[in-house]
Amino acid sequence: MEQSLILRPNGLVKAKQSVSLAEKNDLSGLMDFDDPSMTFRERIMAVETRLLELPQVEIPIEHHFGAGIYARTMIAPRGTVLTGKIYKVPQMIILNAGEITVRSEPFNGRIRGPHIYNSPAGAKRFGYCHTEVVWTCLTSVKSTDVESAEKEIYAETYEELEKYLNADNMILVEV
Repeated sequence: MEQSLILRPNGLVKAKQSVSLAEKNDLSGLMDFDDPSMTFRERIMAVETRLLELPQVEIPIEHHFGAGIYARTMIAPRGTVLTGKIYKVPQMIILNAGEITVRSEPFNGRIRGPHIYNSPAGAKRFGYCHTEVVWTCLTSVKSTDVESAEKEIYAETYEELEKYLNADNMILVEV
């Protein structure tokens, strides 16, 4: 049996053994994520806060730069529950291999690699890895080193994201 996680934004975090949860097509079996009293952004930040209270899995990131593109590839083990950064810029996502359920403002669903999709600026994702997952995120950057590229593409908070988007006259597009 694999370990899965039940998360509720109201603060309940309970680990339990269950294979059936991994077979669901969405995260409803993993968490009460659709609380209508909270925005998606509030829910994902609440989930991330709870996840940070649990033992962490080290997921190495492979970095590549070329032709103005920054590629980040991770290999996440089966059963991993994770959240990503807040992106200030659009990205191209490549699920090279594996199967993952993803929740974000623009995209919700279970996907199986190989699969490619575009994600708009402002995206922050939550995921559950049904299998080992090889995930690559491509962004356009001016930087040629990881530290500078991360400053260029990530916002630490949604408030920082909004300031960035407003300063650059960018708008979030609903998908």
